[in-house]
Amino acid sequence: DKGLAESTAGQDLALLSWHPAEGKFLVVRRPAGEPPSAYVRMDRTTPVWQLLEGWQPRAGFFRWSGPSARAALTRPEGARRFELVVNAGPSYIQYVRRGEVDVLLNGQPIGHAEFTREGWQTVSFDLAPAPPGPVEVTFRARPEIRTGPDNKLVFGAPIGAFGFVTAPSGRGARS
Repeated sequence: DKGLAESTAGQDLALLSWHPAEGKFLVVRRPAGEPPSAYVRMDRTTPVWQLLEGWQPRAGFFRWSGPSARAALTRPEGARRFELVVNAGPSYIQYVRRGEVDVLLNGQPIGHAEFTREGWQTVSFDLAPAPPGPVEVTFRARPEIRTGPDNKLVFGAPIGAFGFVTAPSGRGARS
């Protein structure tokens, strides 16, 4: 829902989703006043209220961004790296040949990634020291993919996860 973050700010929020194969509801909850998480995975537990603009519905374990997409995160104390996980499937690579994503935090570029081979890929960017707190991350993806009637559906990159990492690269600890 466009404007979900703004329209529910300061309120308790719960997202209910039915999963027929499991025969149960999944509830993802944000208590009023809780800051955004530092790391977002595109699965059934995605805090959709953190996805501000430019996102398509979830497709399994990833979500298509638009050519530009924004999200809210909280930078934790000691964050050293920012991580981006992309699902560069065969049809994506066949279509774009080379996908590119620029990542910005609060409007400042922190990294550029290129995807030329198939498969799930994780890239990370070193971060300059900065205080902890709320940040806005922007993804700018190229080339844009147009499809649907009259090419009105526009896609950017197939993003599986993103966020701050406090441990050195390769150690696996996520905030």
